[in-house]
Amino acid sequence: EAVSQGGEEGGKGQRRRGSMAKSPISVLKLSRHCVFDLLRLEEALLRTTRRTWCIINDGVPDPAVVMGISGKKENLVNVEETKRQGGKLIKGFTG
Repeated sequence: EAVSQGGEEGGKGQRRRGSMAKSPISVLKLSRHCVFDLLRLEEALLRTTRRTWCIINDGVPDPAVVMGISGKKENLVNVEETKRQGGKLIKGFTG
């Protein structure tokens, strides 16, 4: 379900500070999508739209740890504990 908040300057859902108006935010509400699919969606939105997105996912089916593209798992994550808990290690590309 995609919901767009804001609109023209001073529109509903938009607050102003001084003379600068915030740009509208599109909200995507999801439920129980895996983190890997959410990252793919995030990257697709980044590459194909100029809008600002807020993705809300209510719950995930499996635990996961997302690291930056240059992160080394040995320095950032307790790999054995992550495996023990059934978690996945995923490298994110969009930051």
